Amino acid sequence: MLPHIKEAKRGLAHATLLCLFCTCGLSQTLSVGGFISTGYLESSHYNYLANTEEGTTDFVEAALNASWTPANRTTLNGQAFLFELGPYGNYEPFIDYLFVEYSYSKEFGIRAGRIKRELGLYTHIQDIDISRTSIILPHGVYDPRYRAFSASLDGAAIYGTFGLPGRQRLTYNLYGGHVNIDPEGGLAGFTLTATSRLTIDNHIETIDSNTNFGAQFWYSPGIEGLRLGYGRSEYYDVDIVSHGTFPSNIPDPNLAGLEFISKAIDTSFALDQFSIEYYVGNWNFAAEYHSSTADITLEQSIGGISIPSRGRNPDFRAWYLQGSRRFGPFEIGLTYAEEPNNWEPEFDTVNASHQKDRQISLRYDATDNWTLKLEAHSIRGTRRLFNQHGQNPVLGQDSWTLWAAKSTITF
Repeated sequence: MLPHIKEAKRGLAHATLLCLFCTCGLSQTLSVGGFISTGYLESSHYNYLANTEEGTTDFVEAALNASWTPANRTTLNGQAFLFELGPYGNYEPFIDYLFVEYSYSKEFGIRAGRIKRELGLYTHIQDIDISRTSIILPHGVYDPRYRAFSASLDGAAIYGTFGLPGRQRLTYNLYGGHVNIDPEGGLAGFTLTATSRLTIDNHIETIDSNTNFGAQFWYSPGIEGLRLGYGRSEYYDVDIVSHGTFPSNIPDPNLAGLEFISKAIDTSFALDQFSIEYYVGNWNFAAEYHSSTADITLEQSIGGISIPSRGRNPDFRAWYLQGSRRFGPFEIGLTYAEEPNNWEPEFDTVNASHQKDRQISLRYDATDNWTLKLEAHSIRGTRRLFNQHGQNPVLGQDSWTLWAAKSTITF
């Protein structure tokens, strides 16, 4: 998309959100809220999400949202959002969502504008810290660095709930539109990580996408607190062009100083996610299985000499089990998350093909508007350690730990 068109879209979104807040002030149906979260991350051996090996407070989120109902069944919703997660976010505010919603009935409604993308339990509510016990969602299923790529899209959705015999229910959400990809974001980081262990001065020249279509279904079988879900999301025409240079100390001296260009052309992704959630008393149990496949046409060149293009179809999988219990204002949760060995051997670098995470979380609701959390992770494998900014140049340790703390105020 041309830069001036992007700027026009961004300016329109900001102007529309401003109009929403100004107009809402005149209405009795105004709802305004938001939240501010600050946190701390520290890890051993490696830097995960931010410069965590030395400990960091670059873990901040803030949002201001409003909802206005100008007419029966019609609602205008918007949220401005900013975050800081190490090298990602940089406190730059943007429109997280801004859409008009018309609810014709419980079976059919429509949203149009910048809408939240639904996939699994948490994709559309990943910013709502009070919706869960944990601080960090399971890595392979909900990587926070992908937020700009996964959370929203510019398009439309239809949704609704159908009642079935025996207290059963089926809820659906179908959506489609355009996804904006940040050239400094998590998808770029994932792309650069493999090549950055071979080359230096790595950067993304272009990264763009076209369309995203998806569906999320939830089935409630009539058992109190139980629901089962299936979601699928497909991305089309994703183009990524990255550059790097082979260093002087590379084992093959013929490559030293040569430019390496890699182009992933007309790439498509398909994501499938199966979910189950069960609430009983003060207990909550959840499990999800995520599978994604890609269809990539890869064109590469070294020192201006082209390498014959080839197709690649990598397959990625991840899953987790989670349980938590409420004790008055306290919650304690346990999570086991795993990304099995599903990486292509030629790209493997010291256990970079897998990651296993054992996690314990503690939440304390100090007041109705203030939540405090502590969390510890015991991790094996290095699958989610990016090297986009040279933060993990060497992977020599299989086991490592991560600690997190977070405070969230809602209003």
